[in-house]
Amino acid sequence: MVRLQAGLSRLKQAQSRDSLASACFPPDCSLGILPLSDGIPLGGRFPGNECLASNPHFDWQTGPPMPSARDHLGCGMIKGMFVIAGGAYWKDGSKHYTSETIAYSKGKWVRLPFLPVANAYGASAVIGGQLLIAGGANEKGAFDDCFRLVQERGKFAWKRLPDLPRPLFGAQGAAIGSKFYVVGGAPGMDEVGVMAAKPSMFILDLRKRKWQERPLPSGRIGSVVAAVGNKLFVFGGYGYHDGILGNFGDAWVYENGSWKRLKDMPIPARWTTALALDDH
Repeated sequence: MVRLQAGLSRLKQAQSRDSLASACFPPDCSLGILPLSDGIPLGGRFPGNECLASNPHFDWQTGPPMPSARDHLGCGMIKGMFVIAGGAYWKDGSKHYTSETIAYSKGKWVRLPFLPVANAYGASAVIGGQLLIAGGANEKGAFDDCFRLVQERGKFAWKRLPDLPRPLFGAQGAAIGSKFYVVGGAPGMDEVGVMAAKPSMFILDLRKRKWQERPLPSGRIGSVVAAVGNKLFVFGGYGYHDGILGNFGDAWVYENGSWKRLKDMPIPARWTTALALDDH
């Protein structure tokens, strides 16, 4: 069961925050830590201060500020550290992209090797203690690069993996065993690009190093993606449906090569976050 869904933003319809939030991000901070059995750190910007949680007694704590603000970053827990790679931010009215990689460990931030290219809006997941990032975009557009952060002889380094079959902006990632799932995505960041999003996902088995394409119920970007056991859950997103571009509220589970529709989300949304707790 996916027990925590957080970070609702850009809602399709206005709602009272009090009706949404049972546990809210700390306002105007760059790192929130939600104590469960252990603290789970979440990095990035939390401008909306909205979230949904299954437990009304969750309470956010504020961690030390990130060295630099950013959102739409790649992230994951590796080697006991919460690693953040890339991302985008606004400065002086312009959007900028970064290749900076940092890690939260033992109450402080440390720097790791920079990504080979500035990147935001990519799909990320952790497999075997390695952070994987596929696709994404920067000011030059969407790209098909795929990288993994590995530790060799005590030092971290970014290594290349096989490129995606096509450039993808706004895809979301998850891992099941040795397989990296890249769900959705669009060939471009503008309206035309998003409308061209194909109903597909790509799967990379790290043992075989070859991408496979599988169908997706509909083309979209910015979905929530979470793996629980051998099941892949996909919630919401943004794309073209019913003749307009808008947020999705549908929910799906992928298992044994097929999709099954679940009950819709209470609020259509994109760029949200889900965490699977205790693998059920």
